[in-house]
Amino acid sequence: MEEEMSTLFTFLENFDTENNIKIYDESGELLYEGKMGDVPQRISNMMSVIRGTVVNKGSYLTVKVKKC
Repeated sequence: MEEEMSTLFTFLENFDTENNIKIYDESGELLYEGKMGDVPQRISNMMSVIRGTVVNKGSYLTVKVKKC
């Protein structure tokens, strides 16, 4: 069964650019840590959010992504 995904770029548009985020790949490797507004374009345009992986950790969100 294939997981439903949305593009990371579209996902990030729903939040204030000053919110903190940690972006992990499918294997759990950290790809980016910092402000949502500073996510590199090569990550935001080439990745999709894996449904059900977004977690609010209080001061930041974590999300797992998969290459489109």
